[in-house]
Amino acid sequence: MLENLEIELDNIITKKQQKNILEKYKFNNQFFVYCRIEKLWKIIINNSEKLNCTNELLGNYEIEIMPELRAAYPELAGINDASLYRLYDDFLDNCNLLNAWKVNREKAFLFYLICCLASFEIHDPGDIFFGEIMAYFLLQDKSLESAKVLAMQIKKLYSSYKFYF
Repeated sequence: MLENLEIELDNIITKKQQKNILEKYKFNNQFFVYCRIEKLWKIIINNSEKLNCTNELLGNYEIEIMPELRAAYPELAGINDASLYRLYDDFLDNCNLLNAWKVNREKAFLFYLICCLASFEIHDPGDIFFGEIMAYFLLQDKSLESAKVLAMQIKKLYSSYKFYF
């Protein structure tokens, strides 16, 4: 799949055409992933113990937020309160949404959790897209490590064409 995408991009001369191919690839990937979102939640649930990253005590504000967070993400019952709060807070921070700290059920949080499971470093908000890429490969029964390697290859490909999505 990656080889076909690279060959197709190399045979196109204009940057606009290259960008259109990458956007089409992104759209097809998103459609495939969003139609199978429940299977991705099962992967997160089955690996939830890996997301328990802290046992620190929560402050009053965090304790008040937890019922909203639990209601928005009932699938994450296997993650302790402190870890869930930290993951959601880090997600908002990585997506530059920290000024709007409000609990919403966001698909991007699922992809952020996949990045966390794979230890995929997020350097800017656009990197959440690579969580979607990993989701695509996980849905094709690839291992988490394989999905990460393939997402890194695609990230390298995208950055070589200087496109930001």
